[in-house]
Amino acid sequence: DLPLRADSMHKAFLDPRGEVAIVTTTKGDNFVVTSWRSKAERCKRMEGVVIESVGWGKGIDPGREMRVLIGSSEGTLYELALDRGVGKGPDSSRPYAVASFRKVYELPVHEELREKQAICGLQWEKFPPSPSDKADKYLVMLTTPTRLYQYVGGPTFEQLFDHEVYRINPGFRDLTGAEDVPNAELHFYSKLCGGRSTSFAWLTGQGIYFGNLVFGSQSAHSPEVSQSPQLLSYPPTPAAAAAVAAGGRMTMPSPPLSVAHTEFHFLALYPDRLEAICLVNKQRVMTIPLQGMDRGRGGANRFLGLTTDSSDQRVWMYSCHGIFR
Repeated sequence: DLPLRADSMHKAFLDPRGEVAIVTTTKGDNFVVTSWRSKAERCKRMEGVVIESVGWGKGIDPGREMRVLIGSSEGTLYELALDRGVGKGPDSSRPYAVASFRKVYELPVHEELREKQAICGLQWEKFPPSPSDKADKYLVMLTTPTRLYQYVGGPTFEQLFDHEVYRINPGFRDLTGAEDVPNAELHFYSKLCGGRSTSFAWLTGQGIYFGNLVFGSQSAHSPEVSQSPQLLSYPPTPAAAAAVAAGGRMTMPSPPLSVAHTEFHFLALYPDRLEAICLVNKQRVMTIPLQGMDRGRGGANRFLGLTTDSSDQRVWMYSCHGIFR
């Protein structure tokens, strides 16, 4: 049970193991829901933070502690520690509770907009062990509606972001499009559940920006873990292509509502259709019309997004009335 009105809920985030969910409202009331408790825990330490993205990391240890990165609507990054606490029985049988919540980083003000942008997409990954560097090292990648940032360092998130390079002038990739993309999603892909990510995809106004992830000897001074990046433009609709063939002008395709990253395809969700784009030839290979699907009690349906189950790589599409596989 959540003590809030349905219209005040902003977003909900579920960890890859399905044990913990974080729910945020439009006013910054936040709750942690676990599979072991029937009631949600209100997080007073997180009060006033409107959450836009959550980075769970890969291969979450089912032991006592879980560390999570949280991106806010004000461009601030927080670290949330969840602990199973003290109790009878093994650690895995006790519910998580909030142990600490602290600010670790703040994006600089956008020099043209003169304001801070929301952190819409957030992912992080631990580097493989290195014989020459015993300390933990992390990649943190985050996106705003127009920019992609990547950070490398450790051995803690707080120490990573305390580096002078990141505090003063962090590098970024800017892809401002013709249309604003408030849901500038960021996805990491790994073929194996819990395995190290090998590629990423970012939903932008210009197209899907994607590339490989190569973990080596990068540091804060040379943080580029992304390799061979490409920008895949959104394919025109059949109607737009026909208009061009008839001598009309090409119009810029609108960005999708959401994307999913699979091994060989991108899935792109639009209000009226679902498209599959092949990563090999960069062409649209399938279109599924969505008109009339699950109209629900209130008439016309409204599709919201796509999500991937990392345990079996199945992609789910959800709407205001239902969930589809």
